Amino acid sequence: MIDATERDAMARAVRCAIAAAAGGSADAALATLGWLAMLDDEPGDAVAIVFHELGLANAAATALDD
Repeated sequence: MIDATERDAMARAVRCAIAAAAGGSADAALATLGWLAMLDDEPGDAVAIVFHELGLANAAATALDD
């Protein structure tokens, strides 16, 4: 489990990447951030953050398949 500061930084990075990909590929944005490494290293936090941010942005990604 990551601490609150790291979690906030991760959430900001994911939010910005998804926003930058608006109309494009959220999958590519997540790949650039290292989604699979995040998922491997901190699965609980990674899933919570990524799916929360995808929901807020009303964006879709294939991350559920991972």
